[in-house]
Amino acid sequence: MIDFVCPSCNRSLEVEDDAAGSTAPCPACNTSLAIPAKPAPKLINDTPTRVTPRFLRDEPQGKVNAKAGPTGPQAQNTYSLSARQKRAVERQKKNIALFWFFASLTILFLGMVSGNSSAAVFGFISLVAAGIYIAPEIRRYAANAAKEAAERQRQLQAEVDALIQKHADALRIKRLQKRRPDGYGNVVDEEWNREMEYFCQKVLRPAFPQICDWSLLDRFPRAAKQPLNARAPGVLDAVFLSDRQLKKARMQADTARAALNADNIRQALFRRIDAQVDAHSESKPIEALDVSTLSPAGYEAYCAQVLMDDGWDATTTQTSGDQGVDILATRNGKKAVFQCKFYTSLVGNAAVQEAIAGRAWASADYAFVVSNADFTPSARALAAKAGVHLIHHSSLSNLDPYLN
Repeated sequence: MIDFVCPSCNRSLEVEDDAAGSTAPCPACNTSLAIPAKPAPKLINDTPTRVTPRFLRDEPQGKVNAKAGPTGPQAQNTYSLSARQKRAVERQKKNIALFWFFASLTILFLGMVSGNSSAAVFGFISLVAAGIYIAPEIRRYAANAAKEAAERQRQLQAEVDALIQKHADALRIKRLQKRRPDGYGNVVDEEWNREMEYFCQKVLRPAFPQICDWSLLDRFPRAAKQPLNARAPGVLDAVFLSDRQLKKARMQADTARAALNADNIRQALFRRIDAQVDAHSESKPIEALDVSTLSPAGYEAYCAQVLMDDGWDATTTQTSGDQGVDILATRNGKKAVFQCKFYTSLVGNAAVQEAIAGRAWASADYAFVVSNADFTPSARALAAKAGVHLIHHSSLSNLDPYLN
């Protein structure tokens, strides 16, 4: 073999003896190299030089083929040989350590069984030494396993969040529809929680059956009465209770613990959905929503959110008993009622009449009919007489011209 150094990149190279005098590209920098002749053997009385073994050299080693030298990715593969060798050495060390450990354990066991104290002592000392030797490997393996598990968990959470974001527009409208204030200024989340439960079962569960124990949610539905938080039986209970009572107490404690876990899982999923809907709402204005995909109830919620973004305190009303009022809104001491019509045809007189009745019922200062469609001439004439404003939903973000 002929050893020489590339003058361009200072890489140590070697070629076969029969390549002397020919040219070949450097596998690292692709520079054309002239292969030198093989040096003459040294005389016996020459001063010996210390040669660094190849696997201890800092620079990666390559082998040049005089006929077709490796270039590009092939050169990179050639220089990754030392890394493969290092991994092979690590595997050999691990296998030797494991063999040492189990061999020591076997010697200790046989020495104890046969009564050979010398073998038992030797096996024990060897086992301790093997344990000390492989302890760092075990810690490194445990750390890598924990790191990989955390990375898988983060990736799974990112996939769940991406699926929630995919349905964020629909969830946003559903939340606007389902969350309603009570008569005491509190927000009632009961209907919204039911909607999130439905989303978890119909969307998240088929896509991610591994993110939680879904059977617990089936066993303890959200609306069901939860068992009491029973205490697990202790040592004294085992003394004073009969076997039947002890078994019953343990079953009650297990049931209460399972119900608590189900509730914790459900609340964690709900918090994640709420957080993603909040993030989506902050990044995307409600006006950018495609209203053509909404239901009539969703259209009402959309209009209420636009009003809230413009500074109104707006709430959607119940589906019945509201005298035709879909939204009640107040701002600066003024009250307005809104009748929302999501139509594919012209809006007629009935909507204007409902707005008139709703204004009287709510003692409001203003009445609006909001629609995605246009209005009939008769509806415009009645609205002009009664002081009802007919607007497109795009005008909800700026109602000042109608309030003066």
